[in-house]
Amino acid sequence: MKTLVALSPGKGFADALEAALPGDAWRVIHHTHPMEKGLLAVPGAVDVVIAECQLTDVLPIRLAETLRKLQPGMPVIFYSDEQRQEWVEEAYLAGVSYVLPKPIRHRLLAEMLDRVMPAPLALEPKREPTAVANARPAGTAGDASQQISQTLSSLRDFSRVLTDGFVSEALPKRFLDLLREILGVNRAAIFLRKPVSALNVLGAETPRVRFQAASAVGLPSGLLEYFELSPEGGIGRHLHRHGRILRSDAPEVANDREIQKEFELLGTRVAIPIPDREQIIGVAVFDERLTGEPFTSNELALVFHALEELGLAIRNSWLHDELAESHNLMEEILDQLTSGCVVVGQDLQIMHCNPAAQRFLINPDRSSHHAIQFSDLPQTLGSRIYETLKTGAAVPTFRHHPRENPELAFNVSVIPFNQPNNAHPSAVLLLVDDFTQIQRSQQLEIEASNLRMVRSIAEHLSHEIGNAILPISTHQQLMAERYEDPDFREALSQALAQGVKRITRLSNQLLFLTRDDIPRSEPISALKLIDDAFSDAKALYGLDGRQLEITNSAGSLTFDGNRPSLLHALSETFLNALQSSPADTPVSIQVETQKENDVTFAKVQIMDRGPGFTPDLAAKATNPFFSTRTVGPGLGLTVAKKIIENHQGRLNLVTGESKGKVAIYLPLKTGNGSPGLSQIRGISDLFKPSHN
Repeated sequence: MKTLVALSPGKGFADALEAALPGDAWRVIHHTHPMEKGLLAVPGAVDVVIAECQLTDVLPIRLAETLRKLQPGMPVIFYSDEQRQEWVEEAYLAGVSYVLPKPIRHRLLAEMLDRVMPAPLALEPKREPTAVANARPAGTAGDASQQISQTLSSLRDFSRVLTDGFVSEALPKRFLDLLREILGVNRAAIFLRKPVSALNVLGAETPRVRFQAASAVGLPSGLLEYFELSPEGGIGRHLHRHGRILRSDAPEVANDREIQKEFELLGTRVAIPIPDREQIIGVAVFDERLTGEPFTSNELALVFHALEELGLAIRNSWLHDELAESHNLMEEILDQLTSGCVVVGQDLQIMHCNPAAQRFLINPDRSSHHAIQFSDLPQTLGSRIYETLKTGAAVPTFRHHPRENPELAFNVSVIPFNQPNNAHPSAVLLLVDDFTQIQRSQQLEIEASNLRMVRSIAEHLSHEIGNAILPISTHQQLMAERYEDPDFREALSQALAQGVKRITRLSNQLLFLTRDDIPRSEPISALKLIDDAFSDAKALYGLDGRQLEITNSAGSLTFDGNRPSLLHALSETFLNALQSSPADTPVSIQVETQKENDVTFAKVQIMDRGPGFTPDLAAKATNPFFSTRTVGPGLGLTVAKKIIENHQGRLNLVTGESKGKVAIYLPLKTGNGSPGLSQIRGISDLFKPSHN
């Protein structure tokens, strides 16, 4: 098939030429410019150029000169509506073969093409005896060099014909058909190895290489169905090792019975390797001509080069198939994902959009007959994709709510495909996950947790308030009868005091639990604060004989903080220690300083004689309303921890000890006004009176 390039501004001229020429003999390609796609710059790629022009100025002449530089000797035909004689003459001088008027006449066009195209190649005549050949004068039409030149010219078309398609199964058949048409091959076959896909499972055993029959002419199909060549023996081994043409009458064949047997079974005389310029991918075997004459060395060398072009074409088809297989596999993987995946190229073309992404992002009212465009994506996501394509930086995961349905929630990530030595990504992957149900579940869980918290608060508060009111209510019922009794009035006074104390403590706990700041900061003596907190804890617990043992290795410390809140935190911690210790046992305090990451802390350890904290108990003890006793709301350590953390410190429950231990850390003042320890005075300050 010959190739014709139609140069015209519109495709109508090329369509008219294609309609005027037989489709099995001519292939018409439309170009608007001589350098389009670079086809005209490839030697031998085009047989003739027909241009549509107006011969009324110099532009067609410049076009003819350009074509002559690109393809010297290539026929050029001009079709013109308007023409002036002087410019027609210039066109012929510039190398134009014919200038024809419009419209296109089929018979005239066919005649002109027959004139400008070379005559078809005739088969080489049967060789004459040597005496006759020597008697023929030099330079006659039967000259061997001229025949070889014509054969070479014809066979050069193989590279153009074979690289047109990507179907590896059809290429060997087309090659043999053309070879038989031109050279008159009597019997021939092509054996190819199977392509090795890069998608093979890692660790799988590499299959053994075998050259299996891909196409044949003049050979029975039953033979080729069970016959194959191997690179480990016979013809395949010799060609695989040496990479050159092998004749059946070569000396190395006479010494190898396996090669002789394969030549005899196939009925061929020549074996030629099929390389792809990197490795041997196949073997071609040939018999003599239909006339019984053998091929010359020059013809076999030309067939070798043509087979090399065939090998390149087959390798390209394998690479194309492998790429298509990889692409299909990736599409199948993306289509099976529950996450939405959209791949956008540099030109903002949608390269892939899986079904999940179409459900999440594409308007359902949109017609399904149209391909998905970049404009179909939500504007918010489109702007993020465009930004990533321009900058090459990934966009952190963000939440997207569709404008038409704000109740839906999607987690979106934009990931660029960056290439080495390329400032801009080749494509961008948009990942979309439906977060709606998860978000609703989280909201329901928060609401359920809040309801459980409200119920727990109500239960504990009602229980604690009831415990405080019950003695007062009992005395109120007996007041009319026994008010004159001094013992009754004393008991009433104690019940009122205890009830007020318990209600006040509960009120303070709730107040400190809801406060996240420090209302007022003032200097506080640490030892005085500890002593007052222990006294408050004993009074609340109802004991006066318990003792406090203090071990001080840091001197006199003065805190900057809110005294009422710190006093409440320490008293709650002391109360927990008193309730955990056996009766008549002291509570120990150890005060020291400790430096962590360039920050100095005052460390106050409160130790009781109780059983200590297990890891499970330590994890729950500071939770609201948790208590191992039946008395109290279970907010003591919770409030203490909250107050200490508001003062930029921490409260730790030490586990693995044989006795209970609570460690309180408060940082020194850093100069930015944050509460903490402001100074350490001399030991003599321990005995100075405090105004706090």
